[in-house]
Amino acid sequence: MKEIDVDELTPVKKIVISLADNNPNKLRILVFGLLETCPGVKVYADGETYQVIHDILVDKPGQIKGGELHNMRFEPLDDDIDLAIIDPCPLSHDLEKFLSQPAEIDDKRFNLIMTMATNWQRTLILVSPGLDVYKGLIDRLRGNNGALSARCRLLNAYESMNFLRDQLEGMMKKVNTLIT
Repeated sequence: MKEIDVDELTPVKKIVISLADNNPNKLRILVFGLLETCPGVKVYADGETYQVIHDILVDKPGQIKGGELHNMRFEPLDDDIDLAIIDPCPLSHDLEKFLSQPAEIDDKRFNLIMTMATNWQRTLILVSPGLDVYKGLIDRLRGNNGALSARCRLLNAYESMNFLRDQLEGMMKKVNTLIT
């Protein structure tokens, strides 16, 4: 296995965005910042996220690809996603729905978080980012000519896994109060 140089930079060429909150103003800042700092970048999104970004990029056809992200294959040996920006609905908000209709829970974003975080050697993942995180990302990309370091990817993977742990712990606390 090749040793990883944590300071080695990888250019951002493909991005996956899947958000529960599709604020057009925040997405406009993110998308135009990414297009400006990452030449030739392709953005993949689904559902409402795709529609909002599509509307933002109406003058730039071909920059965004649509589809259902849970049907895309993200295998560490095959995939070439450089950046994943994922904002799931909190699990604890869906507890009642989870208990009454478990098949109705949309867990694709949590699956994407797990998949992208475990592929940190290739993919930087941002979970539930705010506008300040978008601006920080754009600044970092601008300073690195559209590239990200392995150190940055690893730190964000760690934060993403902590996010998942916190979500599951919160859900388990609610379940415990219901069964005791």
